[in-house]
Amino acid sequence: MTDRLAPTNLGTMCGACGQRADEWIGSIPFYLPDHDIDTQIWRCLGCGTYSRLIDLEDPALKRHFDVASYTSAEREARFRAVRTGYFVYIAGLLEQTLDRPLKGACILDVGTAYGHFLELLKERGAIPEGVEIVAALRARGTERGHVIHDCVPDNPSQKYDAVTVIDSLYYTNDPLATLHRIREVLTPGGCVLLRVTNRTWLFDLLHTLGVVIHRDRFGDSKYNFSPEGMLQLLDRAGLRVEEVIWDERGKADPRWMIRWYYKISQLLCRHLSLRVTPGMLIVARRSA
Repeated sequence: MTDRLAPTNLGTMCGACGQRADEWIGSIPFYLPDHDIDTQIWRCLGCGTYSRLIDLEDPALKRHFDVASYTSAEREARFRAVRTGYFVYIAGLLEQTLDRPLKGACILDVGTAYGHFLELLKERGAIPEGVEIVAALRARGTERGHVIHDCVPDNPSQKYDAVTVIDSLYYTNDPLATLHRIREVLTPGGCVLLRVTNRTWLFDLLHTLGVVIHRDRFGDSKYNFSPEGMLQLLDRAGLRVEEVIWDERGKADPRWMIRWYYKISQLLCRHLSLRVTPGMLIVARRSA
């Protein structure tokens, strides 16, 4: 993070709790194909969510996702190897939440990327559809026989028994509007399964110590949601939280430091109740 970009206003409205994110943290570069831009980072004093002051609907800025590592055709095999076990775990959570096998279940996967989770759902007899903002990934998925939308459908031909939002909510300009739309496409009793990163505890610590928050830690997202912020956001969207899962399983990252981080953080979470795991999974249902 650098301080080259001074704050130009009083912050931005927090995308999680709706209060004003009025603590300026600094600036972080945002990558584009031909150059970088500095973007302001703000922290919400209400819920602790960190926000990047950026409009990801701007076509000029959307170009970032065309060159991101997780959209590259050359890296697809690596992502499949790392995440296949994790998707099996997510599918098992869906069966547990729906209390039935996935055969015949209509499922919408928001942020479907290469479509690997859609493949697994089809193998289990589900009727999956995806949402993906990157045109090249949508085209590749369509060629493979998947139904993939560019946004959550306004008037879907069918309602969905479950919607999964894995590592994608924080790329939306208005997460509350996105969750409202997701709520409307759910069947009665349908569920939402969300996964978001869990980094705000680390950002808070670094900021208190006067250590800059590096761009690689913040990532390329618009938001880094705090646990409290996510609970408030889901409540505002009319979604009732049933469970928060800190002990994620199934990932097979080849980097030994990442594997050890997962193991150690999960032990700290289980035995000392320290919520320092890399991410959190949230199961929610549509409120009455």
